[in-house]
Amino acid sequence: MTVRVGSAFFCDDVRIEKSEKNIYVGVYTGTMIMQNNEEAVFLRLVTTVMSDGAARGNFEVRVRIDDKEIASAENTYEIRQRGIGHFIFPPLQVGPLERECALIVEMQLDGRGWEEANYTSITFATMQSPVH
Repeated sequence: MTVRVGSAFFCDDVRIEKSEKNIYVGVYTGTMIMQNNEEAVFLRLVTTVMSDGAARGNFEVRVRIDDKEIASAENTYEIRQRGIGHFIFPPLQVGPLERECALIVEMQLDGRGWEEANYTSITFATMQSPVH
């Protein structure tokens, strides 16, 4: 059985329907532009673990802005059959920012070493406040 790091993405919110399907609201990709003096934004992180069979184990996730770790979490995963396990994290504070930077998501499964998650990276570009 092979267990591997899947994908990761950021969104504004996650809602669960009565049918237990997840609805991802405001999924971010590419570049997000923020004003230099803007307050922090709060984003939800969704990660996946993929397996070709039933699997159970431990995983760690860390989020960095460039080289600075801004969040980390540990959890267990359980995949009952071949497929994907989804993990939704509490809102993560990003900013306020002073310069352009990139969010980096790394995962470690069962202590095997850190891997960058497969995701469309978000680059935060800052801009000056408009003059009034």
